[in-house]
Amino acid sequence: MIWPVLPRFGFVLLLAGLLTVALTRAAPASAVPGVVAPSLLDVLQRWWWAVVGPGAFGFGVLILYLRSQFVPGSEFRKQSEHVNKALAGLEERLDGLASRTERRLQQLETATEHLPTKDAFHALALHVERQGTEITALRDTQRATAEGVKRIEEFLISQGTKR
Repeated sequence: MIWPVLPRFGFVLLLAGLLTVALTRAAPASAVPGVVAPSLLDVLQRWWWAVVGPGAFGFGVLILYLRSQFVPGSEFRKQSEHVNKALAGLEERLDGLASRTERRLQQLETATEHLPTKDAFHALALHVERQGTEITALRDTQRATAEGVKRIEEFLISQGTKR
């Protein structure tokens, strides 16, 4: 695992950076005539190992870290093929479910096509209510007729016994 190495590596890089900054700063003009401050190229030529060493080490650690985070191309292709096969299977399954759902929806539409609508139910309820009032009126008329027939029968029976 790289993680225990990284804090030390960061410290080394910090030291290398500080050293580079310290060495590349232009030295103040010397008070001694004829002495010239070293140029950046002179400093790099003298201390190249202090710059290149930590840089190469840092690059190596970076490569190792990236290899641990990403898969190689061959493994990626294998995983990609596996995912594509799984997606194809899901697509087929989804198509099957969609066709079954569509078929079931058509069956429901066919079954409910002949059922009455809300307006038809309302009209039927009004019709039944009107018939109920008519039946009540007929019942009242039938009672009155039955009472009249009963009186006539009683009258006829009473006339028949008198004779």
